[in-house]
Amino acid sequence: MRRIIVLALGTVIALTLALPAQAASGVSHHYTDVGLGAEAQWTTFPASGKITPGVVYTDTYLNTSRDAVLWNGTNITDSYASVDEFSYMFDAAGNFIYVSDVFGFSPGSRVSLVVDSKLASASLSARLRLVSCSASGTCTDLGRATLSGSWTAITPKALSNGTFVFHAKGITDVSHQHGFSRGADATGQVSNLASLGNFQYADIFDVTYKDMCTGSC
Repeated sequence: MRRIIVLALGTVIALTLALPAQAASGVSHHYTDVGLGAEAQWTTFPASGKITPGVVYTDTYLNTSRDAVLWNGTNITDSYASVDEFSYMFDAAGNFIYVSDVFGFSPGSRVSLVVDSKLASASLSARLRLVSCSASGTCTDLGRATLSGSWTAITPKALSNGTFVFHAKGITDVSHQHGFSRGADATGQVSNLASLGNFQYADIFDVTYKDMCTGSC
């Protein structure tokens, strides 16, 4: 299960980009995800690992569950969904170059989420607004989009209990997860985005996930 790492970085990056610059520095941000849900990731990065300089690749991450406590402590006691498409490329020397990040978040009545209590399957449909931020820091509203996903479990239920710490200059992110999950096959679609690419991984879960980021989150 890769949810600890992905959410600790992906969600922090996506939600931080949605904040004013003065609010995203030197402040502690708290994020909690509770209950039944599902996640999946796709990528256009070549399976062979052989990169082509100047070609833009994307990693698209989809997450949905029942409850969340967001940055300012606002409690959402309903289903929610989020999507994050991270775009990047490499130069002729193989150096990584950030291109852009497209993200969206939708809570409440705009989300329809059904998760089987045995974590055998899940389905999602949601309406959300997408924002795109470039490497220069310029953000653009891409308008409303529809999001859909479908999961089918392919592995037995497994317990996940652990803490992940990410630390770099100016930022520390600590996340903890406890609960059960099942690996799954998944399909997804976002109306305003191009093809999601090749399926990487997915799971259906029933967990409590807590993340705290301090510094330039």
